[in-house]
Amino acid sequence: MKIFITIVFCLLNLTINAQSKEEFIHSEMRKVKQIPSYSHENVLGKRKPLTVFDSSFSKIVKLGAEAIPVLINKLKDTTTIDIVNPCFTEEKMKVHDLAWFLINEIEPFPKFLAVKIRFCTWNECDHLPDHFFNFVHSDPRDLANRYKKYFYSSERKKYLRSKNL
Repeated sequence: MKIFITIVFCLLNLTINAQSKEEFIHSEMRKVKQIPSYSHENVLGKRKPLTVFDSSFSKIVKLGAEAIPVLINKLKDTTTIDIVNPCFTEEKMKVHDLAWFLINEIEPFPKFLAVKIRFCTWNECDHLPDHFFNFVHSDPRDLANRYKKYFYSSERKKYLRSKNL
């Protein structure tokens, strides 16, 4: 009987923690005011220091890869948000744009492996390919589904091992 109660308690605790993590990420995403400049290496292998700091953005990033499944659910959200990003001037940002920035900061992903689109040029400003968000905005559900499939795939595991991540 004690084992049964312990198992039920553990399962209940996992459910509560998962729910509170999702609520925490959702809450912090609503508080983000600026997209920080990226800190990981650019295409040329150079690392730039953060020039803008946003504590809510950073809190989500600190959760690491365990935040990504929650963020994947946000990749389909087309709600307009009011976030400052000097690289993003063509139109207002959406929740799914913020989710892509967060995912890429947590775990920079190989764009072709992840979304099956080959990009030729890279933007120095946000470390995502030029015109990446044109594809995102044209069909957010499709790109979200492609990334979700990649995230849970053996291709991702191989990629992470090859990068020692």
